[in-house]
Amino acid sequence: MRIKIAVKLRPFSHKPGTRCLIPYSSWEISVFPAKLFFYNLAKHEELEISLPIKGPVGGFTILQDMEKGRVEVFGRGKRGYFRYFITTDGIKFAKGEKIPLPFLAKIELPTSQKRLSLGVHKKQDWDLIQRRSDMAEVFPFWIRLSQLIPQAPLAKVGTAVLVEEGRFDLAFQTAFQGILCPRLCDENHLGILPEIETEKGASPLGLIHYGAEQIEALFFYEEGNTIHLLPNLPKELHAGRFVHLTTSKGDDIDIEWSKKELKKVILRPGKDRSIQLALQSRLRAFRLRTGLRQKGEECRHCQSLTLEKGKTLYLDRFTH
Repeated sequence: MRIKIAVKLRPFSHKPGTRCLIPYSSWEISVFPAKLFFYNLAKHEELEISLPIKGPVGGFTILQDMEKGRVEVFGRGKRGYFRYFITTDGIKFAKGEKIPLPFLAKIELPTSQKRLSLGVHKKQDWDLIQRRSDMAEVFPFWIRLSQLIPQAPLAKVGTAVLVEEGRFDLAFQTAFQGILCPRLCDENHLGILPEIETEKGASPLGLIHYGAEQIEALFFYEEGNTIHLLPNLPKELHAGRFVHLTTSKGDDIDIEWSKKELKKVILRPGKDRSIQLALQSRLRAFRLRTGLRQKGEECRHCQSLTLEKGKTLYLDRFTH
């Protein structure tokens, strides 16, 4: 029994001026064919760089590569095809030329393999994703981006209030520019929030992490020695997979659900201990195995589970 997510997260836009966050930094970038504008969301610094690209430009594409942790830009200008990558190491053209960006210091972040999939396999054209505003599409990108961007204190004003209240659809419309570049004020002026003045120096980067924590709590959270699975599952997110969820004790958990009910759980203990699983209220029992070739045994939902480090548990056949 395996629970895997094969979808690669590489959202893109063809719109000049699209904003992206630069992974492993607090900087965002606004990308035009012949010019780049950099803005530090932590320290409010601004810089701009001109590029040796002559227009008109066709097939212009900005791609936020969340797999390789970089921003990729390509298209065809007057001098031919161009392609370059933006990372904390600088701008590297596919043909070998490199432009250093010394102001982009790489920030080391904890490694995480956490991934969410909600059964959406549509083209990752961000302009269409924004138009649809479907959280089943947005949540996997939000979770992944939180692993690529440094933490920041969150000023709970403006758009952060919508995130705190779990109103993710409205937060998505008001709190972000470009490809998930966070804002504390509604720069789209949709009339959803009152006009506010944010605290000087306040960074919106905390929205990424705080929102990711709120999203994760829909599917998983801990309470002492009790692990809650799918505690607040929205009815719209009727099927999906969440892999490499981690507990405070170092346990690694994969879950899969469909038709709004838990179907499979793989639990890799981080230490020896006993736990209880809090399942959806309508589920009463499940099969427990420590090996895929075992017949297994039936366990009740209120029964304690004994964990042994290095000994994987497989749970399936959840019944009412």
